[in-house]
Amino acid sequence: VRKLEREFVHRATNRPTRQWAAVTNDLIDQVKTVHVELEELDENGRIVREVAVTLRLAWIFKPQMELLLRCAGFSRWAIYGGFERRPLVNDEDEMVVEAWR
Repeated sequence: VRKLEREFVHRATNRPTRQWAAVTNDLIDQVKTVHVELEELDENGRIVREVAVTLRLAWIFKPQMELLLRCAGFSRWAIYGGFERRPLVNDEDEMVVEAWR
């Protein structure tokens, strides 16, 4: 389902812009597909430019990441819940990994 994510003024064109997104989750293959559309508007609210992109993102859970790191030969690693190096405790956090051979 396409949903209006946000409205903002585009920095490069200084035009009002709408960002739409549609997300589908494939829990079996652990893939999230995100389709994003940007609509730039003129002073009358008409669409003057559209840009669309589709992203396929893989879900990798912490135990899978640790197994991948071990199998890849890393001797130690740290997994955080964001770039501020918070503990990974919330499933809404980004998983950030530091690894050393």
